[in-house]
Amino acid sequence: MVNPNHPLPRRGLPRTRVAGLGAVVLLVLGGLVAPVPRTDASAAPTPAEPGRGESRTAVAFTEPDRDTAYVAPAEVALTAAVPGNTVQVDFYVNASRVGSSRDWPFTVTWADVPAGHYTLVAVALSARGIRSTSQALPVVVKDARDLPLVQKSALRWRGAFRLPTGPVGASSFGYNGPIAFNPDHDSLFVVGHDWQQMVAEVAIPELRRAATLDGYPVARVLQPFADPTGGRSAQVNPGDPNPIKVGGLLPWNGTLVVSDYAYYDGGGRQTLSHFVAGQNLARSSETRGPFRVAAPMAGLVSGYMAPVPKAWQAAIGAPAVTGQCCIAIVSRTSFGPSLFGFDPAHVGVKNPIPATPLVYYPESNPTLGNWGDTSPVYNGSTKITGVVFPEGTRSVLFFGRQGMGRFCYGTGAECKDPMYEDKGVHAYPYVYQVWAYDASELVQVKRRDRQPWSVRPYAVWQMEFPAESWASSITGATYDPETGRLFVAQGFVEGGLPLIHVYDLELK
Repeated sequence: MVNPNHPLPRRGLPRTRVAGLGAVVLLVLGGLVAPVPRTDASAAPTPAEPGRGESRTAVAFTEPDRDTAYVAPAEVALTAAVPGNTVQVDFYVNASRVGSSRDWPFTVTWADVPAGHYTLVAVALSARGIRSTSQALPVVVKDARDLPLVQKSALRWRGAFRLPTGPVGASSFGYNGPIAFNPDHDSLFVVGHDWQQMVAEVAIPELRRAATLDGYPVARVLQPFADPTGGRSAQVNPGDPNPIKVGGLLPWNGTLVVSDYAYYDGGGRQTLSHFVAGQNLARSSETRGPFRVAAPMAGLVSGYMAPVPKAWQAAIGAPAVTGQCCIAIVSRTSFGPSLFGFDPAHVGVKNPIPATPLVYYPESNPTLGNWGDTSPVYNGSTKITGVVFPEGTRSVLFFGRQGMGRFCYGTGAECKDPMYEDKGVHAYPYVYQVWAYDASELVQVKRRDRQPWSVRPYAVWQMEFPAESWASSITGATYDPETGRLFVAQGFVEGGLPLIHVYDLELK
């Protein structure tokens, strides 16, 4: 992971943008007709046949990665590692030049790339006029319809682990909140007890299957609980006497993005939601925020967050997503899952933070159902607490719980709910649930070909865990793109403690 203090971080590198469409010529590659940009008569000689003094060893691609398959319309960063005396790098796609760079780090962006198979070559020119040619790099850009949709049968349980009991600094893991995978440490950030709304970091232990709770390993604490907002959470909704809660966490290039929401914003006054902190929780005084996301309401974006797979970032229009659902005062939030694309690097830099709507259901368009419905998809009992966008798929998965019984507002006794006694929303019995969406339909919303509330999940299924819980609650979900592991926090298993389940996605 790149040091965030480096003057040229990996994200946000200066790039020359080049178009991948426009005037094109057609090349036939092994039977595939692939459109590539037309080049002018001054284009350099075909780099596949270097001349005298050229070398194939002095220049090499650092981006893209050989194993990445992009989704059309793709945007591919082309970056070359070159000798120190290099003054220019030309980039070729299927033997046609698509861009040149004369400044380190010698990067151009190949944009609007349609589906097809391509061959990339970089040619570096030295100050003495000597050209060096890279090895050819194959790149595949896929039609989204060629990627699989995740079904329930693809989730394979690998095992689980517990979190420590008792106080861990200023809070504990009981009655916990959202979780987020941290690729820097192969760890999880976890929001602790509901009363304190603090965050700790734990290492992921070796997984184990067990017949009893005592048989599961316990995660080791890497950082004890601290307030990642540096005591600034009240600024999300100044003057609000009700609690402010952490809605989501997102480790990003050495930082930790935090979203907060007002628990009971009766006046609908909240406009600010996102903070950016360091990953060293003990230095939370350096946190900046809160900042506003450019969405119709903060109640649409102040919750769960997740990275977008690199292959999808151009099509989605953002490297990450943020959303919210089902919080108190339903008129300020979404009647079902909501999701907006955003760039975490913009938090604290652009005001408001640009955001692209992908799906949400306002009160005026409750496509999935009304708050008072008896429904297996959405009603006032719905809770959604995590989202993941798995690599190599076109699925976006939301995790939470759903009341499957008759909707009722009242006390537990009045609503015949043996699980929750308090007055409020009831729809007993409750199930752990996944709402699965087709990312290609979210792209249609991004392109404004359809409205955010016109999208429906392609599948909704229930999850079964091997451990008992008295609350039927998923408190968070997150994903490791390197290993494909999916982490789901089943709440209230061991007293108030969660059990973290780990799944593989077995795609056909």
